[in-house]
Amino acid sequence: MKTKLMLALALSLSVSGLAHSADIPQSSRYDNRIQYVNYNDGDVVVVRALPGLGLRIVFARGENILDVASGFTQGWEFNDRANILYVKPKSVVSGQGQEQIAYAPEAGKWDTNLMVRTNQRLYDFDLKLLPGGGNSGAAPKNQPVAYRVEFRYPADELAKANEEMARAEARAKLDEKPAPRNWNYTMQIGDRSQDIAPTMAYDDGRFTYLKFPNNRDFPAAFLVAADKSESLVNSHVDNDTLVLHRVAREMVLRLGDAVVGIYNENYDIDGLAPTDGTTVPGVQRVIVGGNE
Repeated sequence: MKTKLMLALALSLSVSGLAHSADIPQSSRYDNRIQYVNYNDGDVVVVRALPGLGLRIVFARGENILDVASGFTQGWEFNDRANILYVKPKSVVSGQGQEQIAYAPEAGKWDTNLMVRTNQRLYDFDLKLLPGGGNSGAAPKNQPVAYRVEFRYPADELAKANEEMARAEARAKLDEKPAPRNWNYTMQIGDRSQDIAPTMAYDDGRFTYLKFPNNRDFPAAFLVAADKSESLVNSHVDNDTLVLHRVAREMVLRLGDAVVGIYNENYDIDGLAPTDGTTVPGVQRVIVGGNE
């Protein structure tokens, strides 16, 4: 029973110690007074200052400071500019008139907390005043005092990198041409119409692809209905290929008086079901705000 009690007490003390641990910024390899810390919304960051010397805390670009509060506002001066907070210990004046007494910042007695709210995050700090400073000039390079504490955001950077990678993969997949499903096409070339005759034809079950020699004008494509009436087919050009936005049993190409009939000998009335809104594997078509 005694052993269990001692173990429980040890665990309690251990947890208590962890609960009150603070995050100490890491010094730059060039100068200890320039310090960096990774943002964690569950951490309290230690900031060390010296009497007579100011410091700045730098948040992420695009962040704007909204609120600043401290447990000892009489002894610290705070000024914010966009994403930068300037901090400096100051003297405390008590009394009135000739009875006024100024108490200079003193190590150990000026320690307090600092709370900052920006338009994106919450920050908590322990402000520590180190001995020295005052008329002694700048702090030595090897002293742990901060001139600048700058936040880094590895979680945000990782999320941004993953998002950029996903976009790059999506672009690469969109650049891939869908695999052909049907090459069985024939054509009938009208008089003096050889210039608009494609050199290759195939479909992927949803779009029809007609390849033409370089430097040729692309003809317009028309769908031929069962009653032989014609309707214009939507299309776009991809290098030397005319991409028709449908698969049909019969289509006709026209450019001026030139005419070429295109016949799908393996026409599948069902075609390829575009379950993701696209025939490119791994790419899903998403409609945002009603616009494609």
